[in-house]
Amino acid sequence: MIEEVSTETVRERLERGDEFDLIDIREDEDYADGHLPKADHVTIEELEETVVDRDWADEVVVYCYRGNSSIQAARLITEYGDAERVVSMAGGYQDWEPLETVAAD
Repeated sequence: MIEEVSTETVRERLERGDEFDLIDIREDEDYADGHLPKADHVTIEELEETVVDRDWADEVVVYCYRGNSSIQAARLITEYGDAERVVSMAGGYQDWEPLETVAAD
């Protein structure tokens, strides 16, 4: 079972400057419309192709729009990646109260 963390927990960790990979798996246009600060954009399709080859941080937080697809992505990273801890952000981007939302250029 994949652990879920709240958007508030992710916010607090970003504010503290904690080290972890933050992965946005939404589609390109959704990411371009806005994303969490310091998020890397990797669609689920790209993740499936590169999960083994990526150099993952010890901890990875994955998010999507509502929090459902990120569980699938977290399972993939848990199974094939080398991260020690992988979690899904419950509620996804739709539940994020912006401390700073970044729009892609």
